[in-house]
Amino acid sequence: MAVFILNDESVLTSHGFLILNSGGEFDRFRANPVMLNSHDERGVIGRWHNLTIEGSTLQAEAEFDADDAEALKISGKVERGFIKGASMGLIILDAEMRELPVLGYQVVITRWELLEASPVAVPSNKGALRLYAKNGKALATNEITLSIESILNKKNNMEKIMLSAEAAKALGVSKDPEITELNAAIMELSARAERSIKEKEKAEKELSDHRSKQATDLVNLAVSEGKITADKKEAYVKLAIADYKQAKDILDTLPGSTSFSSKLGGFGNNKQAADREGWDYMKWLKEDQPGLAEMAIKDPEGHAALKASYKSKY
Repeated sequence: MAVFILNDESVLTSHGFLILNSGGEFDRFRANPVMLNSHDERGVIGRWHNLTIEGSTLQAEAEFDADDAEALKISGKVERGFIKGASMGLIILDAEMRELPVLGYQVVITRWELLEASPVAVPSNKGALRLYAKNGKALATNEITLSIESILNKKNNMEKIMLSAEAAKALGVSKDPEITELNAAIMELSARAERSIKEKEKAEKELSDHRSKQATDLVNLAVSEGKITADKKEAYVKLAIADYKQAKDILDTLPGSTSFSSKLGGFGNNKQAADREGWDYMKWLKEDQPGLAEMAIKDPEGHAALKASYKSKY
């Protein structure tokens, strides 16, 4: 079967526009791939097979009706090389203006539906490309131009946007901006929002680090002053991070190591606190073992702190 090029998207049609192969809708055509005689629906002369896109071209294989005299006549001209071209019959669904290399600004058909195709002697003439309205009516040459202009005008009108004065001021554009101007303003607004988020995250991290250090310093001081033991440090740090004032108020009420020494003096044989002021664990062990044992029973935390403070010296 002879292979025909139905469309070349790199070449302007005789009507002055390009047709993108990728924008074609072929479901209806594949279900009924009719071959007409010069787009005349009364003259079905065959059918098409293997509709494919090859590079910039849309191609199909022609099968002529062997029982139709006109079809055999055209088939013979194809076999003898007198007819080499083909023409599509299609409905234009969408179009836009594009700036193309070498060709400059041109109308580009971006979405269309293929209805039929015909072998033609001169595929570049204006009659070689048949366009239809959505209702299936064939369009005359002047109607084709009006149809495309209508699509382009509709798209241009859709791209016209009216903003409120407040929105225009916020974006830094006019109240009726061009779509490109509006897109640029939105991109700038998005970039500012992203910078703001990063700055906020940085400030939150710095605040979190400050609170953590402040809480840790407060609790470390309390441990060094003997107000709490090291095993309670983590709990107090968490409290201070959540509520620094509450943690500080609690720690301020706790007795430090000086008051603790006075309390230690109440244990053992000698009941006077002054006698045991400044005693370390070894001193207690040597001078008043009964008092040290009593301390371990009545004040286990104090006993553990005294023992720990002695060990840390050596």
